[in-house]
Amino acid sequence: MSQANLAFIAECVFKQLMPDVMVDITEDGDEPWCSTCLAFTDYRRKWQSLPRADLDGGTYTENTENTHCVDCGSRMYKLSNCRQVLLFVRLLAFLFMVLASLVCFYLFPPTPVSLLCWMLCLLAAWAFAQIPINARQALYTFRSSQANQRVYNARNQIEEDLK
Repeated sequence: MSQANLAFIAECVFKQLMPDVMVDITEDGDEPWCSTCLAFTDYRRKWQSLPRADLDGGTYTENTENTHCVDCGSRMYKLSNCRQVLLFVRLLAFLFMVLASLVCFYLFPPTPVSLLCWMLCLLAAWAFAQIPINARQALYTFRSSQANQRVYNARNQIEEDLK
């Protein structure tokens, strides 16, 4: 037997004996999501150099890696990073609102001016929570794509059952 045949047999045996070991990495959010194509498509990495200033007055360049969809060329985002960014921003907005509420209602007596300041802080916290637009769009398109896929699968299952 050749090496290719042995490798093929070993792979088949491995899949039969341990089917739960095979993990789809797209479920973990490790693969970037394309909001335009609505899929975990193939991607390419682009490196971007950004000039930064250090504390001594000098400058240095920071290299960042960006993933772009091969099919449409748009920027792709990892869903796990998007979830973390949204959680952090919403937590900061919530803490800001708690602090603003304590200042406006506990530190000062409730007056129309303190209520106006509290409403302005509420508006500022809401605006701050809306800042990560790309992360929100990536998660929204992923969730809507999953919902559409579930509806499509259910419709196909019903059609198969009726036949």
